[in-house]
Amino acid sequence: MTTEEIQNLTLTADYHTHTLWSHGSGSIEENVKAAVAKGLKSIAITDHSFRHWMIAISPEDAPKMRAEVERLKAIYPIEILLGLEANLVSMRGDLDLSEEQAKQFDILIFGSHFTAFPFTFKDWLGWWVPNVFFPTKKIRQKNTEAYIKAIERYKPKIVVHINHMVKVNCKLVAEAAAKQGTLIELNGRRPRFNKQEIGDILSTGAQFVINSDAHAPENVGEFKYAKRFLKKIPIPANRIVNIRGK
Repeated sequence: MTTEEIQNLTLTADYHTHTLWSHGSGSIEENVKAAVAKGLKSIAITDHSFRHWMIAISPEDAPKMRAEVERLKAIYPIEILLGLEANLVSMRGDLDLSEEQAKQFDILIFGSHFTAFPFTFKDWLGWWVPNVFFPTKKIRQKNTEAYIKAIERYKPKIVVHINHMVKVNCKLVAEAAAKQGTLIELNGRRPRFNKQEIGDILSTGAQFVINSDAHAPENVGEFKYAKRFLKKIPIPANRIVNIRGK
C-alpha cells in the first residue's frame, strides 16, 4: 500500500472497544452511535474479563449487557456483538473464565495484562512473577506455549496486542492462530511488532485485524497509530480483514 492509500484507509469493523462496564468512559449505546457515525458495519463491545483487577465485569453483568445489546440491535443499523477481552493467567493456557462462561459471548478476544488475577498462588509465582520480574528467553518460550494452548482450548476470534507486557514467539503463536482461524490484532493504540515479527506472521498465513482498543466513544474506529505503523512496516491489504479504502 502507498502512503496515500494507507492514509485513506477506514475500518469496516471494530472488534475491541471498552465501555463504562469496565475501563471505558462511555456506555454501550455511545460506542454503537460512534461506530454508526464512522460508517462501521460491525462493532464488538469487549470489556475486561472477570479477574481483571478493579475494572472487570462480573459474571452477573453479562446478562445485563446482553439485554442492552439486544435492545440496541433493534434501533441501530449495525451488527453489535457482545464480547469479552479475556486474559491469560497461567502457563497452562488458562484464561480468566471457563469455556462455559465464554459461550455467553458472541466474540472472545484475549491477551495479557499484569492486572489480571491468576486463579492460584502457584500461578502467581509461575506466571505473573516471572513475566514481571524475570522475562527471560525461557519464560518467553513458556508464554508462547501457554498462548498456543489457550488458542487451541478456547478458540478465540482474536489474539490482541501481542507482546504488550508478555513476550512470545510471534511466528509460533501465529501458526496456531492460523490453524484455528484466529486473527492477530494490530492494535490501534499500541502496535508492538517489529519487521521480522510481521514477516514471520505473514509467512504462516494468519490474518490480521486492526482494532481501536477504544476506551472512549470518540475513539471507536480510530487507528492513527496503526496507520503510522503500516507506513513503516507494510502489510498487504488482503491480509487485513476489516479495512477498506476511501
